[in-house]
Amino acid sequence: MKIQEQWADAARPGNVAAIAVAAERPARTGSSLLRVLAEDTVPNHAITLLDRGAEHARAALARHNFDLLHLADAGATAQALLPIARQRDIPVAATYSPALADLPPALLTAAGAVLSPSATADDQLAATRVERTRICRWLPGVNPAQFHPARYTPEVFGPVVSDSSIRLLYVSSDGDPNELETLADAFLRARELSPGLQLVIASELPLPPRVKLRLGAAASVLGSLNGKALPPAYASAEASGLPVLAVAGGAAEELIESGRSGLLVPHGAGPLSEAIGWLARRATLRERLATGGLLAVRARSWERSLAQLTAAWGLAASPAEVVCAA
Repeated sequence: MKIQEQWADAARPGNVAAIAVAAERPARTGSSLLRVLAEDTVPNHAITLLDRGAEHARAALARHNFDLLHLADAGATAQALLPIARQRDIPVAATYSPALADLPPALLTAAGAVLSPSATADDQLAATRVERTRICRWLPGVNPAQFHPARYTPEVFGPVVSDSSIRLLYVSSDGDPNELETLADAFLRARELSPGLQLVIASELPLPPRVKLRLGAAASVLGSLNGKALPPAYASAEASGLPVLAVAGGAAEELIESGRSGLLVPHGAGPLSEAIGWLARRATLRERLATGGLLAVRARSWERSLAQLTAAWGLAASPAEVVCAA
């Protein structure tokens, strides 16, 4: 279903629910929720994306008869729409944000359902007085046709320097400078023992000058991946069985079984550097993690993801009738 920019009541036949999704920065929020809505069908739901600023969104919400408002982030648009939704008695769902301490409490406590990615996030939500009965698990799914190993296209990451090169793909939506500094420390240490290592960074923001200078020719930046460029890149990463390395904590511990579907390491340049070097020098370990990653991805289907999403919407709209598992 293509995300609609406008909604007319006459376009909503029968039992199709009209969902307004408020997003300040859809390209960055699109890392999960909006990407699902844009790339797949949500049965019996018509989606309208309100991303043209607070004034446009306020007018749309006041003018049209939406069945539910989903706050996809905590930007100005979401904050402007919440009072209108309350006035018009429109049910509200919201997506968990890791920056809970910086959010107006009402953005989550007023929601009939909050989409959470992990048990750790559940605990953080509960600490902000979100009732656990209103917390719903939601994880993005993988389309096996789009991201099948057969679509493995390593050329999307640029030319290989040599036959012995091993490329490390790092994906970030916010380009956190501290995280990038840690990555640079770890990568450069690992490269001293494995000179063939290359770093490929997929980020929507440019590298800080200091990090770019330190990495030099050993790293390349892809920029934001979307549209037709996204499936080949994803098919050349975890969904196609490349071994995954992540910092332990939060959702990563629930998504990755360390040693089987990926490796989890403590935070810090030292442990990360050691793990990068270990993977670079052990082909059998990479193959084992690749197989485990493929098996894990099979369980994270579009169908399961959409079922979780629509269950959350159902809970927000009819709390007495729907039970949403966290």
